[in-house]
Amino acid sequence: MLNLVPELIKKTMYLFAYILLIAPPKAKQLQVDTRINNGELFGRSLLFILISETALRAGFFLIIGFSVEYLIGNSSYEKYHLDYLFLLLMISGLIHIISFYLNTRILINQDKNIGCLIYRIGRNICYAIMPTLLVVVLTLFYQYFQLQELFSGILVHTIFFVSYLIFILLGIQEAILASLSPIDSSQEDS
Repeated sequence: MLNLVPELIKKTMYLFAYILLIAPPKAKQLQVDTRINNGELFGRSLLFILISETALRAGFFLIIGFSVEYLIGNSSYEKYHLDYLFLLLMISGLIHIISFYLNTRILINQDKNIGCLIYRIGRNICYAIMPTLLVVVLTLFYQYFQLQELFSGILVHTIFFVSYLIFILLGIQEAILASLSPIDSSQEDS
């Protein structure tokens, strides 16, 4: 029973990241599964499957965004800049999805290392948002304990942009270093 708890937490976190467009798309696996099982997407291109999957994910994403706005109210939603948060998550998720497609379809046929590099950069740009949000939350705690109005001045925005830039640069560095070392394609997460 205790072994099931970590697995449940892992799957719940993955589902949450998947709906928020942070986790990688499953279009390639869906294409393979429908080919094996002769499913309704059998014979469809990877692009078609990726667009269908992205539309479904975007629908769930919008439901979460609208639900949060409904639960906390429009004024709180805007006061805490949650509209910008969801927009940023959507843009970074789209970068991840586009880099996935470029890697799996266009670049993999020409140069596998470049395809992996492009994918890793896109993925890392998407993943950079999570530690950046943690830094922003810590900055908001600082403002709260200093009895400052949240998001007052330019402190939060400056820290956000600087942190995001640092994490993006670290992600690009990781992508370059990883592309310089030979990778077994079965170990590359896509």
